[in-house]
Amino acid sequence: MSKFLILILSVFAMTTSASAQTAPSFCSGANIDMTPANDSCITTCKAVAARSASYLSNNTSGFCIGQATYSKFTIFKLALGRDSAGTEALCDIWNGELPIINSANAPGAKVTGGPIDLSRCAAGTYDTVHVTMSRFTEFAGNTVFPNASGTGASPAMVRTTAPFSNSTTGYATINDWLEDSTSHSTNSKPYVRPSNSWNTAFKKLAATPSATDLTSSSDVKMYYDELKGAKINDAAVVANWLCEAVSLCTRQDPNDQNQIEMRLTSAVDVLAGLPVVITKDNACTLDFQPSYYAFNRGSSQEMGIKFLWHNDAGTLKYLGAYPGESGLMVTIGKPTCGNRG
Repeated sequence: MSKFLILILSVFAMTTSASAQTAPSFCSGANIDMTPANDSCITTCKAVAARSASYLSNNTSGFCIGQATYSKFTIFKLALGRDSAGTEALCDIWNGELPIINSANAPGAKVTGGPIDLSRCAAGTYDTVHVTMSRFTEFAGNTVFPNASGTGASPAMVRTTAPFSNSTTGYATINDWLEDSTSHSTNSKPYVRPSNSWNTAFKKLAATPSATDLTSSSDVKMYYDELKGAKINDAAVVANWLCEAVSLCTRQDPNDQNQIEMRLTSAVDVLAGLPVVITKDNACTLDFQPSYYAFNRGSSQEMGIKFLWHNDAGTLKYLGAYPGESGLMVTIGKPTCGNRG
């Protein structure tokens, strides 16, 4: 599930509590795992550092969650569609330019936005949501090394870095921008994953895997290309779209190479309320009511950025970073024109 769904729809909620979602579950004890079988709980790098039994074994790769200090993208349009009518949106219900800085959200904060305008939609049933947004996520963050050097009074730290912070627009040929390696050295490829069995591409943090302590450095803002992320997860099930499944698809905006369009259906398990039935009497507005995890949680509950590591024959090295998922539950309200008297 794309992390964006949680943020995209949140901006249209009418004062919905950001902490209404069930609190995220952070792994403890034996569940602290850098190579988890599922996402039932969140393994932070701080938690791994405090538990030697959870360290990566020699010559293995894994990830843990760090603290995002910045995370931004921009929403441009929200539209509705109908699966039986094809993959194009049928009517726009919101247009604008709304920057979303998710790192500013804290537990208990309120989300405001809208209004949604249904006046452009013909009467009928709509069962897909289309969202147009910026293609690149701007992100920054840090965490401790998930081993013994990440503990103590002055723990070793990793941070987002400058060498591969930017991103090009090419995405169609994966081999042009992604290196499958734990000893990467091709500087023309800014993304890395340990092997082609990994479905997440990470932005490289250094020209080669590094064990350098970045405590004295600063978090650098990096740009992650969501279209590249969609490309490596494409199941080739919908023509002209990059789809994890038929229910969740992404494509480049045909009018702007720096924007993407996402198409979502009711089969997405965190989205409730579709289909939307619009009549001549209710074509005014509707509520999108999401709740989601906030990045700024304090203590050891790090969120918002995923760091990729490799244990190189006993030396822990960082490989890359990825603007990680938050959690989400979204309910789409019924169309309404309010009290007509």
